Amino acid sequence: MIAIAEPQLKCIKWCKTGARYQCVQCETRPRGCNTLVNFPPISNLLHERQKEYQEDYINRVKANLKTGQAALVLGAGISKPSEMPLWGPLISKMMGYAIQYDLAGNMTPRFYTKDTPEGSRLLEQSKKMINGDLRLLGRVNPLEAAEYVAQLFYDRKSTGHIRRKLEEAAVSSMICRIVDASKTPKDLLFSEDHPFSDLEKKVNGGVSLADAVKEAGTAKKKVIAEQNTMFAVSHLLSAENGIRCAMTYNYDPLVQEHMLDLFGIEEAQLVTHPGRWNETAVGVAGTREIFHVHGFVPGQRHLARHCGRIFPSLSGPLVLSEDSYYRIEREEAYNWSSSIQSYLLNKYNCLFVGFSADDYNFRRILRQRGDKDNADPSCPHYHYLILTIDDWIQDIYQDVCSSRIRKKDSTVSKDELESLSQDSILLLQYALDARAHYWERFNIIPIWITINEIPHLLTSLLTP
Repeated sequence: MIAIAEPQLKCIKWCKTGARYQCVQCETRPRGCNTLVNFPPISNLLHERQKEYQEDYINRVKANLKTGQAALVLGAGISKPSEMPLWGPLISKMMGYAIQYDLAGNMTPRFYTKDTPEGSRLLEQSKKMINGDLRLLGRVNPLEAAEYVAQLFYDRKSTGHIRRKLEEAAVSSMICRIVDASKTPKDLLFSEDHPFSDLEKKVNGGVSLADAVKEAGTAKKKVIAEQNTMFAVSHLLSAENGIRCAMTYNYDPLVQEHMLDLFGIEEAQLVTHPGRWNETAVGVAGTREIFHVHGFVPGQRHLARHCGRIFPSLSGPLVLSEDSYYRIEREEAYNWSSSIQSYLLNKYNCLFVGFSADDYNFRRILRQRGDKDNADPSCPHYHYLILTIDDWIQDIYQDVCSSRIRKKDSTVSKDELESLSQDSILLLQYALDARAHYWERFNIIPIWITINEIPHLLTSLLTP
C-alpha cells in the first residue's frame, strides 16, 4: 500500500497478476493502491508440522496406488483447462441456450419473440451468456438455478415422467453443444502457452498425437502431464503403474478423449459406465473404468468415433437440478448412482481432484458415510481431498489488509507490508488446521495445494 491518505479508502478488489495478487480498485482511487502480494508455493505457507502431515498423506496415496487400492473422484475443476465451465458458469450458459430456445418459438413464448425489439436485445445477451462473457444467476444456489433452466423447456401442464424426459432431453442437448466447444488434447498441447514444437511437427507430418507422445518417451510424457490438471489426471489413469478406476461427477468424456488421443491407451482397455445399469461388467481385469455417476453426455465429435464402450450414446438419468438430486435421495436403495458411489467409496481409498468441498454431492457423501466413530470397522478406508487454497490466501490477506487501512491513513512502510503477509500466513495455518480436523472426523484427509501445483502433485504419485 502506497501513500494511502483518505480515511474512507478501503481495498475491495484483488486480481491475480502472474504469481501475485494486486489491489486494482478502491472507492476513490480507480487503479487501487498498487500493492503487490507475493504468492508463495504451498511449502512456504504451511507450518512445519502441517508439512510433515502432508508428506505422510501423499506417501499413503502412493502406497495405495501401488497395491491397487486407489481410485480417483473427479469434479468439474479438472475440465477447466479444456474450457469446460464449472457448475455455476455451466448453468449460466444453459440459461443462454434456454432463452434462445424460447425466442425461436419452439413453444408458446413466455414474453417475447425474436422478431420484437425486446427479443432482439435478449438474443444478443443470450449470446454473451453462451460465450461466457455474461453471467446470470451467479448469486443463486446452483441446484435451484438449474431448476430454473430446466423449467423453461417444458410446458407447465407436463408432469412426472414426461416432465423429466423433456428436462433431460433439453439438458443433454445443451451440454452436448458445450462439450463440442471444448478444447481437444491437440488444441491444448499445441497452444501458444505450451508449444511442443517437436511433437507438433511430427503430427503435422501425419503421425498421430498419441504415437508422437509415445515415441517421445517417458520423460516427455511427464513434462506434458505437468502442463495442466486434465493432462495429469489422464496420464495418471493411462500409465502402466497408474490408477485403474475413476468416479466422475462430470458429464463430459474429456478424460477418456485425453487417455486415447494423448497418452495412447488402447480402446480395449477403457470402459465408460454412463450412469445406468447395463451389460458392461464392473471390475474387469486389465481395464480402466470411468463411472459417470451424474450421467454421461458426449459431444458429436466423440459419438462420430463409434467407440461404444468408451463413448456410449445412451446415458443414465442426468443429475443437475434440485429435483434430480432429491430424486436420488428418495431412490437411495435402488439408484445406480448411489449404489456405485457406495461401492467405490467402500472398496478404494479415493483421491478427490477438481472438487469443491462446498459441492452438494460431496456433502451428501459425508452424511452417507457418517463420522469415523460410527463407521463400519470392516471398511477402514481413508479418502484424500486435494484442496486449493488460493482463494483462502486472497481472502485472509484482504481481510488483514482492510483492517490495517481502517485504522491508519498514513503511508505503509515496507516492514509493515511484510508484517501483513506474515500475519496472513499465521492465520491461514490455524484456519487450515481447523478445516483439517473437521474433515478428519469423516476419514477424509485434506491435501492443501495451490492451483498451479496440482499437475506436479498428481504426476509425482507415479514416482517409484
